[in-house]
Amino acid sequence: LLGRARGSAVSADAERAYLASTLEGSTLSPPAFDTAGFERISALRAKMTSVSGVTADTLLPDATLTEHGLKFINEVTPGAEIARVMGVDASKVQDPVRVYGGMYHGKAPEELAQKILDESIARGAFDKSRIVLYVPSGSGHVNPMPVAASEYETLGDIASVAMQYGKKPSVKSLDKVDDATALFQSVLDKFHAHIDAMPEAGRPKLTAYGESLGAWSVQDTWLQSGVEGLRSSGLDEVINVGSPRFSGFRSRAIGLAGHKLDPTGTIFEFNDINELRALDRSARDGVRGYLLTHYNDPVNKFSPAMFVQRPEWLSRSENAMGVPRKMKWLPGVSGLQGVMDTINGTNPNAGILARTGHDYRADMAPVMAEVLGTGTTESQLSRINGALTQLELARVNMPKPTPRLAVAA
Repeated sequence: LLGRARGSAVSADAERAYLASTLEGSTLSPPAFDTAGFERISALRAKMTSVSGVTADTLLPDATLTEHGLKFINEVTPGAEIARVMGVDASKVQDPVRVYGGMYHGKAPEELAQKILDESIARGAFDKSRIVLYVPSGSGHVNPMPVAASEYETLGDIASVAMQYGKKPSVKSLDKVDDATALFQSVLDKFHAHIDAMPEAGRPKLTAYGESLGAWSVQDTWLQSGVEGLRSSGLDEVINVGSPRFSGFRSRAIGLAGHKLDPTGTIFEFNDINELRALDRSARDGVRGYLLTHYNDPVNKFSPAMFVQRPEWLSRSENAMGVPRKMKWLPGVSGLQGVMDTINGTNPNAGILARTGHDYRADMAPVMAEVLGTGTTESQLSRINGALTQLELARVNMPKPTPRLAVAA
C-alpha cells in the first residue's frame, strides 16, 4: 500500500526521482554487527558524566527511567568515537551532553521542566553551542538517529535534552498531545529565560525536534498564535519529522497537501534532503520550521474521515506524489486500508535503516547536517551513516539497557 508507494503519474521523470529518493541512503542489507566496536564504545560511555541519571548529584536518576529513557542516555556518543568517525584530531572534539527527564521525575509539567533545566545546567548543556529539545513519541521513544548524527556533525558541541510525557505507543496516546505540549512549553520557557540571562556572546542556539506525535505536540504550541508565534518563540529552528495529519498548525500554515513553503516563508515541508537542498538560499534564510514528511507517509495521510470521504490525495484523475497510481478511494475500504497502513508504517524493520513511509532513520544524517549548518562533508556523512547502522544493529543484538551505578562527577 502506501509503504510500497510509487510516484504519481505527474511524469515519468518525477516518478523515477521519487523512487530514487526512497532508496538513496537506505540500508537494504546491513553489514554484520561489530561486537568489538560496540564493546569499545560502551567502555568509553561508562566513564562519561555529561549525561543525566548516572552521577550521585543527579536530579533525574536513571533508576526510574523507562526503557526508552535508558536507551537515550546510554547511547550517548563518546568524544573519542566522534573523532574516529569524523577523521579529526581528538583535541577538536568534546563529549556531548544528554539529558532525559522521565515521566516519574516530576508530578507536574512545571516540576519536571525545572528539574530538566537544573540537570541540564549541571551537565554543562549551556556551555555548548547548541541545545536541541526533543519531544518524543507517546511511548517516550526518541529516534536515536538525529541525536547521534548531530553529535558527530557538531563534533560533540551539542546538548540533547528529551522530556517524557507518557509510556504508551503513539497510536494509543492521541489524548496525550495536550500534556506533551504543556511540558514542552514549560521546558522551552525555562530554557529561553536562562539563555536570555546569559552574556550574549556565550548564548547557545536553541532547536526543537519532534517526530510523529512529538511533531504534533510541538506544533500545537503555536496552534493559536500561528506562524508568528513560532517566529517569536526564541527557537532558532524547529525540526518536525513525520507530522500527523491531525496537526491543525500544519494544515493552517501549508494546507493538508503541504510540501511547500508557507506564504510567510517561515515553514518549509519537504520529502527528502534533495528537496531541502534545492530550496533557494534567499528563501532558506527566512525558514524557521523544517518539516520532513515523506510523500508516502501514512501517518501524514490517514484520518478517520477516509471511511466516508475521499481525501484530496486520492484524486479521481491523478493521485498525489508517492501514492500508487491504481489506488482508489472506496467507502469504508479505504479507511480500513489507511488504518492498516498506519499500523504497519509505525513498525519499521529493526536493523535496517530506511527512508520511506513513516521510517525516517536514513534521512537523519544529511538533514540534521543541512539544517544545523555543520558543513559536514559527503565523506563524513557516509561514515556517520555507517556508525548509525551499527547503533541500530546494537539495538537489535544487545540486551535492553539497565540503570547504571552512579559514578563520581
